[in-house]
Amino acid sequence: ALAAQLGLTGPVTRDAFFALCDNRDPSTGRTLTARQKSDRRPGYDLTFSAPKSVALLYAMTADPRILAAFDAAGAATMGEIEAEMRTRVRKAGQDADRVTGTALYADFTHFTTRPVDGQPDPDLHRHYYLFNVTWDPVEQRYKAAQLGDIKRDAGYFEAAFHARLAAGMKALGYGIERHGEKWWDVAGIPRELIERFSRRSAEINAKAAALGITDVDAKGALGARTRQGKDTSLGLDELRGLW
Repeated sequence: ALAAQLGLTGPVTRDAFFALCDNRDPSTGRTLTARQKSDRRPGYDLTFSAPKSVALLYAMTADPRILAAFDAAGAATMGEIEAEMRTRVRKAGQDADRVTGTALYADFTHFTTRPVDGQPDPDLHRHYYLFNVTWDPVEQRYKAAQLGDIKRDAGYFEAAFHARLAAGMKALGYGIERHGEKWWDVAGIPRELIERFSRRSAEINAKAAALGITDVDAKGALGARTRQGKDTSLGLDELRGLW
């Protein structure tokens, strides 16, 4: 909702993105929220990843229906997140949160993992960068959002995204195989094929095991420290041939 309010449409530009990270209106340069501290949290990166089987199917077929199902699952989940947006209310001695229902985010779709031995694997995922700003309809001003609440409920939103994507794939005629309560894959994709194209995960897990790391967040930090730079020299058509 805030994108339209701020006149932001179409592809995300570097200048607009950096301005919003700096808590400035990209059009006017004016400060958006009242507090402009040096250690201010600019936002959160929410990442939704398709199961490897879905990423493999899209990588090898480029079927636009698969990408459309992925888009729809992400958009519906972000709509749910926006409806839950809140801000703090501290005026007149109050100490409460107010639902605002307005958010601002930029999304970036990636189709591959970080390279392993110089070559990436298929990996369909999207980053939604949720800026730390919302519109308080009562006070009629931009304020910082309660992003901690969104982070706290990340497990729920991840499950909601996967439920929607699984339903979308089923609507296309694909079978779904469940792995416990949380994870799933498209039926008929061999497990050994999924593992063959999961080299980055295997690399991180091997390093974590060697270091005795079992915590999920610690593994994520390890992945960030050990990843290779992105290689954009090969397009998806060229990569498809290699895969």
